[in-house]
Amino acid sequence: MENTNSRWLTAGLSLALLASLSPSHAEEKPQEKGKQVPQKSAPQRTSPPPTTSGQRPPTPSPIAPTRSTDYGRPPGTTTDSSKPPINSFNPSKPAVGGQESVRSLTKTPESPKPPTVIPNAAKPSIKPPETVRLPLKPEEKYKPASGVAETVKTTPTPTSLGRAPEPVKTPHPVLATKETADGGRIKTAPSGQIREKVEVKSGEQRTQVLSPTGRVEREVIKKSDGTQKATEYDLGHREKRAEVTHQDGSKETTNVHYNRNGEVRSRETLKVDAKGETVGKTVVVKNNLVINNNNKVVNNNTVINNTTVINNTTVVNNSVTREYHRGRFGFVYTPVLIAAPIYVGWYDPYWYSPVGVVIAHPFHYSWGWENEGWYGYHRSYWQPYPVYAAPSYWVTDWLVAGYVADRYAVAVNVEQTREEVRLAREEADKARIAAQQARDEAEISEARAAQAAAEARAALAETRVIKAEAEEARRKQYAESGKTNPNATPIDQTTKDALKDQVEKTISEKKELADRAAAGKIAVPPDLLQVLADPKHIYPVSRTISVISAKDSNPAGSLTAGDLIKVEPGQEAALKDAKENDFVTMRVMTSKGEDGEVVAGTLISVALKDLQEFDNEFRAKLDLGLTEADKNKDQFKQLVGK
Repeated sequence: MENTNSRWLTAGLSLALLASLSPSHAEEKPQEKGKQVPQKSAPQRTSPPPTTSGQRPPTPSPIAPTRSTDYGRPPGTTTDSSKPPINSFNPSKPAVGGQESVRSLTKTPESPKPPTVIPNAAKPSIKPPETVRLPLKPEEKYKPASGVAETVKTTPTPTSLGRAPEPVKTPHPVLATKETADGGRIKTAPSGQIREKVEVKSGEQRTQVLSPTGRVEREVIKKSDGTQKATEYDLGHREKRAEVTHQDGSKETTNVHYNRNGEVRSRETLKVDAKGETVGKTVVVKNNLVINNNNKVVNNNTVINNTTVINNTTVVNNSVTREYHRGRFGFVYTPVLIAAPIYVGWYDPYWYSPVGVVIAHPFHYSWGWENEGWYGYHRSYWQPYPVYAAPSYWVTDWLVAGYVADRYAVAVNVEQTREEVRLAREEADKARIAAQQARDEAEISEARAAQAAAEARAALAETRVIKAEAEEARRKQYAESGKTNPNATPIDQTTKDALKDQVEKTISEKKELADRAAAGKIAVPPDLLQVLADPKHIYPVSRTISVISAKDSNPAGSLTAGDLIKVEPGQEAALKDAKENDFVTMRVMTSKGEDGEVVAGTLISVALKDLQEFDNEFRAKLDLGLTEADKNKDQFKQLVGK
């Protein structure tokens, strides 16, 4: 019986082989004169389906080779053996050795035989072709080959093959709902894990959305008047974002920012009307200055306008609220129209002549900043005046101190970042356990996605720790050796004097606005374009931003709070019709020389909306500094000559 089956099998294979060898093009009609016969593309060979052990793989169906490509013939050869192989780079010249051209890499090469499939074998890793380039570093420039069109310059991304991959959508498990006695409900995953809790109490509905690890991610409170507040929390259950929606559709969205110690530093609230248009912004800022004045002060133990004077210590770290309105280049700071009596004290004849010329009455002032972390951190970048000729010099130092204290407040704190690592690792462990306890594929996928996100967060925080430790070690080395950072360009006396002149000029403008408002006239602060028209105007950077080079648009590095920049002249015509996202060329005047910072003298491109923010912060800090100077005006006079 076996011999009979073998004979039939041999006969069938022989017929199949004869069919595959038959001239498939014998029936083609001869080509008519003047007409072209369309070329048929070669059919793609497919691998046979995997077979289990002991089974015979199915016999592949016979496929006749096409005229354009015969199986087993090297690429670049022709059907007529009398003609030399074609050179893909230059068809007029024969190919050398039958090598493939670069163009042939775009086609999938056909193998004469299908690959053998091994059951349950591990899949080999697929390596990219050798011609694929890795991402270029910012300082490198890719030069395309001859005849290849150059692409638009973009900032390199982590992906090496072009655009970033589409985000993977994690499926959510189907939740079971159970009503509670108080009118609320509980939703659970297939594993029994609670994922949502709704409580109703005193006409208020509170909904908590839990992560796969049981952490409260989001909380929504609906009140009887139709107001709804949705709050998002971070891994440490700190408020991250809050959105209040009113019955008429208007909204206030608040983003919360924290300092290096994990404390709330600022709350920025965007206001949107019922039509969906952004109408304003409110920022509540916690200042970072503590003035430990060791000199005798007047009226101890008094509290005035967010400033407390206790035991010869002025604490300026209470919250200050700032209002912003929508302008041409983003949000514009609404200045405080300080009352006229303050300007009377500022322009005291003791300090200013009738025409506004400063009358020098030198005095010493002890700030008491020697033990402050931010002062030691940036001591090599800026030093206070040893002697103050007038209050304007004092306000200038107060202003610069505010910027560098802000920089220190948001700089990486090693201990706080290690706490972020701990929380992320803890979250990853909980997610791993949740995946093991899950009873549904979607629930498993969701838990694994949460684990991956937590591990990525931990890895990023660990990178920041390493960078911060290296920066601290470098700073300590400079301090012990007595050397200065070669990349740093501190604020020198000339630059600070120019900033002092700018302080006096801005205060004079503020006084004019206050006088107009007091007279019932319209008081409009200077527009950003008016400020840009002054080539001497200095812009203190108020937050960390990444910038590009004005020469080649490549990444230039970062700017941090306290760096000083100035506009390059000759851009007046281009600024007339500019919009908030348009760039203006600026020159870096000073730099703290931190890792990745732009060095002084570099020409950079800065968006106008960022310059608007820098101008906002300068005017807001000056308002507060002017108020502080007014509270210390009597002390200034007492310290003259001492």
